[in-house]
Formats: sequence, structure tokens, C-alpha cells
Amino acid sequence: MNSVLTFHEVSDGRWFDDLVKWLQGQYRLLPAEYVSELYSGSGIRHGCHITVDDGHRSFYDVILPVLKRHRIPATLFVSPSVCAERTNFWFQELQGCDERAVRAAAAVVLNVPPMALAPFSTTSICKAMPLCDVESILRRCRTAGHQSRPQNVTVEELRALAKSGLVTIGAHTISHPILKNECDDRSEEEIVRSIADLATLLGRDVKYFAYPNGLPDIDFSEREEAYLAGAGVELAFTTESRDIRASDTRYRVPRIQIAPNEEIGRIRTKLRFPGAWNLLKKLRPHGEYAERRALSRILSMSSRTSQSV
Repeated sequence: MNSVLTFHEVSDGRWFDDLVKWLQGQYRLLPAEYVSELYSGSGIRHGCHITVDDGHRSFYDVILPVLKRHRIPATLFVSPSVCAERTNFWFQELQGCDERAVRAAAAVVLNVPPMALAPFSTTSICKAMPLCDVESILRRCRTAGHQSRPQNVTVEELRALAKSGLVTIGAHTISHPILKNECDDRSEEEIVRSIADLATLLGRDVKYFAYPNGLPDIDFSEREEAYLAGAGVELAFTTESRDIRASDTRYRVPRIQIAPNEEIGRIRTKLRFPGAWNLLKKLRPHGEYAERRALSRILSMSSRTSQSV
């Protein structure tokens, strides 16, 4: 059994330290290269690699000190543009917007009645549309005078991480769109430019990529895999929650998501039965899978109605 874990923002250093110590008793905590070795028939067993998406500055402030203390390697997936320009991702900006205003603006963009969007989270709604529409909604919904504080690591911090000997840096697109929502040109640019710009920023090749959101065939498709292959990426990581199988493609590496402050007992169950956990997540009556399926039906009906008028 070999696994890749993924985290996002982590605020509690003690919780993360306790989790790392527990993981050390269950796995061999290995660098990113071990995942490549698995696909080369290395025979590694009970291996685990830690990844973190987005580049929130809690990686530098909270996660990195724990990694250093225990000499544990990890991979951080970032947008070079967000780091260089000191901006935030759309979902970080969404936190500062009024939810009712977001739903009202989204209803106009999606051409659906406002009440049709009432049951859904604003995050799920935004994941149903191209990024240009999300950005339009954010511009309309920001409070006058609102200025978000940058939430992610700086270029200087990113370079220091790359030189630490513990942290591998991978690409995570430029703007964190749901790639499957984008046209061919936009999807390719988000992937290829993020890899090239990050390589320039770090002065080294970028071999690894993580899909935004990362659900196979929902957030990305074979189209994105082809772009990654053309860009020379060796491994691309999803958020399909299960262990690695020998039959997996290098462009659909599964990862088990760990939520902030998640209880060790719950994590133990998740790691022991990842396939069952993944199925339960998909079958939940409320949650991202269910919301996005329902939104897809609503938008499909709206599209057919518009075409018939």
C-alpha cells in the first residue's frame, strides 16, 4: 500500500506535528521521486508522500517548521503568477464577498433564476463556470474599497523553500481555474505557462503538476493530460481519494485529502479504507459531488431552454 496525501491551509502546528509523528509510525515518508519510482516497478511498500496545494503562506509559517523538525520531504504546488504579483486565487477573494450578491450575479451570468442557485455554496457555483465569468462576478461583488491581503507565499519564500532540500515545487496553473470549463487555448495556457514561468522563477525544470480541484473527468480530462505530456511533466496529481495502483497513469496520480485539524482516528480510517471513503464522499447527499451534479443538470436545462427560444 502506497499513498500520496494532500493538504491545503494548515493553521495548527501542534496538530500537524502530531499527525506527522503518527504517519512516521505507519509509513516511510518519502520525497516526490518515490512516486515516479513506483511507476518504474521499484517495489516500494508502505511509502507515503506529503503534498500541499495552493501555496498559502501557512506552508511557510506552520508546515515547514514541522517538516524541518522531522526531516520530512514534501511537494508544494503553486501558481508562479500569484506568488510574483502578490495576488490571491479567486476562491480566496470569494471569502470577502457577500454570498447573496455572488448568487445574484451568478444567476445573471448563468442565465438561471436566482432561486435555482439558493441551495448551492458559492464555491460550487463558481466551479460551474469559466474563470472569466468568476472574475466578472468578483468584480461586481467586492465591497467598495475592499482590498484583500495577499494570502500566499512570496517569490523569495518560494525560492528559499526550493533550496531547503526538503521541498519540491510543482505547478498548479496560473489562476486555478476548473480546467475542464475552459476553452482549449485557455486550458493549455494555464498549464504550459505555469510550468514555464515557475521554471524561470526557480531556475530549474518543473516536473510535477497538480490539477486545480483535481477530480478526474469533472475538473480535467485527457485534453489536459496531453498538454502536460507536451510540457514535459513527469507526474500530475489528482484529488481522487485512494491509494496508488500499478495500473494508474502518471497523469492521474491519486491523493488522499486531509482536512485541517481532522481527527487522527478519522484519518486512520480514511487511509485504511480509501476506496470506501471515496465512494461515501461521492454518495453524500450534500457536498461537492452532489452539488456539482445538480448544478450541471440545472445549467444543461437552462442551455436547452435558451436554444429553443
